[in-house]
Amino acid sequence: MRPTSIAFCGDGNIYLTGLKWSHWTASGAVGTGQAHQNDCIPFCAMGHYHVYPIGIELFRPRECSNGFQEYTRLSYRFVDKKPADIPALHVINVPLAVGTRCP
Repeated sequence: MRPTSIAFCGDGNIYLTGLKWSHWTASGAVGTGQAHQNDCIPFCAMGHYHVYPIGIELFRPRECSNGFQEYTRLSYRFVDKKPADIPALHVINVPLAVGTRCP
């Protein structure tokens, strides 16, 4: 499964859309898309979303007990402008369940 969007923030203040994959193998995936980041000004519930172009990579696969595989790491890099409070490169180190979820 090659997702076109990924929501990985529990509070919804950042998510990725428009994902297009240029490389997809058992060991990793590479693509581009847009990051939607809430500026949380004056606070998150009243903040505004801004869109930033990104490069994305999925990596460190693991095999699930049901025989399927999932990537366990995601990194994204802002390729142009970026939010002031976020580093240009960000790595998320949690199981992503991008494909079939591991049981």
